[in-house]
Amino acid sequence: MAHRAGRRGPLRATLLLTLHAALPARRLQSATGAAIRHRASTVRVDVEVQLDAGSPWVAFTIHGNNAARDCRIRLVLRTGIGQPSVVADAAFGEVDRGAGGNESATVPSAGELPVTTAPLHRYVTLSSASRGVTILSDGLAEYEADEDGAVAITLVRGVGELSRRDMMERPGHAGWPEATPEAQGAGPFEARLALVAHAPLSDAVRARLHDAAEDFLVPLEGETWRSAIDPPVHLPGLQLEGEGLAFEACKESEDGSSLVVRCTNRLARTAAGAWRLAGVREAWLARLDETPLGALAVHDGGVAFAAPPRATITILLRR
Repeated sequence: MAHRAGRRGPLRATLLLTLHAALPARRLQSATGAAIRHRASTVRVDVEVQLDAGSPWVAFTIHGNNAARDCRIRLVLRTGIGQPSVVADAAFGEVDRGAGGNESATVPSAGELPVTTAPLHRYVTLSSASRGVTILSDGLAEYEADEDGAVAITLVRGVGELSRRDMMERPGHAGWPEATPEAQGAGPFEARLALVAHAPLSDAVRARLHDAAEDFLVPLEGETWRSAIDPPVHLPGLQLEGEGLAFEACKESEDGSSLVVRCTNRLARTAAGAWRLAGVREAWLARLDETPLGALAVHDGGVAFAAPPRATITILLRR
C-alpha cells in the first residue's frame, strides 16, 4: 500500500491511498461442468480519505478498474471494536444481526452452509458497551463483520455463471446453468463510503445516525441565482416532529381529496410525533391504501400521533 497527503486543510484534509489486491491463479467449473482457468492478476484500488472541519464522518471515495473474473473486491475497515453487536439498516428499519454480525449464521439448514455476508440498506453499525462505529454506504449493499471489529464492504462482485454445481455454500445447482459474462463487473468502478464514530447505541444516537445517513447519501446543495435579488417570502411548509421518525412520503390522495403524509418509526419503542402544516383543519389516521381508520385532533395546524415500534404511519390531511 502506498499513501501520500492530498489537501492539507484547514477546512479539508485528504489522504490518498493506493491499494493492490493480488489474485492467485484459480481453477473453476462452469455451470455445465467445463473447466475454467484464471491466471494470476492484480487489481488496483485508489482510495481518497477525506475529513472536513465540523463533519461527523470521514468519507472514502474509491476508484478502480476491475480486470479480474469470478471474484469479489472488498474494502476492509477496522473499527477496533472487539466482539461487537451488529445492527444493519433495512428497508423498514434496523435489523439486529447479533454478536456474530450475521443473523443467518445461527440458522442451520440441511445441505447448505450459512454465508458470512449480510445485506445492508444504508448503513451497518458495530457497537459495544462503550462506543460504536457506523459505516454509511452509497449503494453498496453487502458487508461482512468479524469478531475483531473488521468490516468488509463489497465493492465489485463478478459472477460468470448464473448457477454452479460446485459451490461450497450450496452443493448442486440453485438455478438454470447458464453463463453470464456481462455480470463479471469488468471495467471502471467507483464507490463512496463514510465512517462515523459515536457513543453506544441509544434512541438519540439512532436518530443522529439517521440524519447523518440522509445528509451523506442525499446532501442538500445550494447555488446562487443572480436574478433572485428580492428578499425571499417566508413560506412555511410541511414539518415532521418526533425523535426516531423518518419521512417516507407526501402525495395527493388517490381520490384527490386529501394530502397523504407517511412516516416510519425506526425505534424499538413507541414514538410520539406530530405533522405540522399551516391551514390544516381535518386529519384522519389511515391504512397504507389510504382507507381512513379514525379522525385525529388538529390544533393550530398540528396533528399529533403515536407510532408503534417499527410502524409506518399514514395520515390524511385536509384544509
